[in-house]
Amino acid sequence: MMTRPARLVIRLPLAGRVSLICKTAVRLIGGLLVCFLYSPASHAGSFQVNPVRLELAAQEKTAVVRVLNTGDETVTIQSQLLAWSQKDGIDLLVPTREVLVSPPIFKLKPGATQIVRVGLLRQVDDHRELCYRLQIEEIPSPPAPDFKGLQVALRIGMPVFVKSREKAAQDLHFSVSKPVNGNLDLSISNQGNAHAQLYELTIQAKEGQTVAAHKNSLYILPGQRRSISFKNIDSANFGTDDLLVKVRTRAGSLESHAAFTTP
Repeated sequence: MMTRPARLVIRLPLAGRVSLICKTAVRLIGGLLVCFLYSPASHAGSFQVNPVRLELAAQEKTAVVRVLNTGDETVTIQSQLLAWSQKDGIDLLVPTREVLVSPPIFKLKPGATQIVRVGLLRQVDDHRELCYRLQIEEIPSPPAPDFKGLQVALRIGMPVFVKSREKAAQDLHFSVSKPVNGNLDLSISNQGNAHAQLYELTIQAKEGQTVAAHKNSLYILPGQRRSISFKNIDSANFGTDDLLVKVRTRAGSLESHAAFTTP
């Protein structure tokens, strides 16, 4: 009697021009690890999107995204618009009808390009930027009856921002908790009415030496707060003085002093 093949679909959230190269080890619990560790993976489709970020406005309520199939097989792709908010530093994505995406599902032959159109259905906000995310993902084909292994599907997510009628801007404020057992927490609040995208951040002591650094990209939506934890920090050299935070953002570089707060 033939055993039905196990099927595992892995969604990989990626942004930008992405060609899928499966280099990341898959962590599975208990028996799943034994079942799949030495099983061959099913090659997923590969596609690129351009651009990787959309901005809409009252005078420009539509935009297009080009999806190119860079693989050697026909793929089925689904696109969806989600309202994007944050709570306690966590991204929240929920379906919305405020923005339309067309076509929502399509097939793409090798080397072919599909135009995906995005259109704003609601009025822009007078005072605050609106935030959404467009998700474009592969729908994997059913596996062959004798298939054994992993199916890997590609998902690309990109931000969609709608400018407010009035000029909107980020407004970042920083504070740090007093180090405990070598751990230091940096709190970043965006008190502006537009998102902030941080590319690179360093914390320096009064004498100029770097205390900690964060290299990954980070979004902070309007009115939201996020925290970054740094481990194994040597606080012997910077005492209780304010720390200097240097950060590079999409809107430009800035420096700000971060006062210590009591946990």
